[in-house]
Amino acid sequence: MSSNFLKNFFDHEFDPEYHNWGISLHAYEMVVPEVASLASVLRTCREQKICLWMSETGGRNEHAWQTTMYEILAEYHAGYNLWCWKTVEGAGCASILNFNVPDEWHLITDYAINGAAKPSYEHAQAIWDSYLECLAVDKCKENTQYHPYLLREGNFEIPAIGYNALPMDSHRGLSDLPNAAGYRLYDRFELVYEKGYHPEPAGFATPGPIKHPRDHVQLQLGAGEYASYTIREKETYTVSVTYCADKEVKVQAAIQGETLFEGVMPPADEKVTSDVHPYFAYETAPNTLERFTLGTVTGEGILKIEVLDGCARFGQIVIRKSGK
Repeated sequence: MSSNFLKNFFDHEFDPEYHNWGISLHAYEMVVPEVASLASVLRTCREQKICLWMSETGGRNEHAWQTTMYEILAEYHAGYNLWCWKTVEGAGCASILNFNVPDEWHLITDYAINGAAKPSYEHAQAIWDSYLECLAVDKCKENTQYHPYLLREGNFEIPAIGYNALPMDSHRGLSDLPNAAGYRLYDRFELVYEKGYHPEPAGFATPGPIKHPRDHVQLQLGAGEYASYTIREKETYTVSVTYCADKEVKVQAAIQGETLFEGVMPPADEKVTSDVHPYFAYETAPNTLERFTLGTVTGEGILKIEVLDGCARFGQIVIRKSGK
């Protein structure tokens, strides 16, 4: 939605008697997960003193997008709803519950899609009745793979470029130029493409599904730069990072102001891969980076990672519950 449309359409009180209204949007992975993508609607909501509800969101199996975008929404007090919250088993999209279709469901789809024989009205009605029975929550299977990324609890990874947007002093970049990846430009970080990755130029994309270059972007931190990440796991867990560095780099990591690690991380290589992405057959997997454990901690908090000397490129923040 353009800022001009928002300004002109939502320019008055829609419920003058009770002020009981808000703005509802849909957003999927083609929306860049950064504050700039939401700025216009957030500004309108502030002006009208109303709430933002991201009523439909989720899309492909994109954990990195979800844990980044949903945290931004939470930081700006916007609600969101994973869509679909209930899907057919094997549908390949984000969901909380999965269900199996009836044995004869193919008769409906074969007729509707392929022009096969049409079931009788009574037969079709019986199949649809069975379909509705399959939707009952007690017959569904809980799809827990998204929970850690949605809630930032359990075992999950946060892309290093998915650092907290708020408060403003939770991150600091010192670059005097906008980053080449064109992402989160206001934060003055160097966000760099991984070694060997070349995004397709605008207007020259090959036919096929949209590619997502953010999966191949690393956060580069130099001396005096830092970023923060919200972790809501309440039990004991280890905090690790994946990174690469040409030389030793001195790093300090803290949670809620308590030092978790302060010391030197050794030089680390980046291994270029041509493997297929674990979720998307049309995309290559991210490069393999070295993993370094910062320490073990108990309880939720804000993780702050700061480079004190040297330079490193970070891929992921890795959270693992103890014993997992």
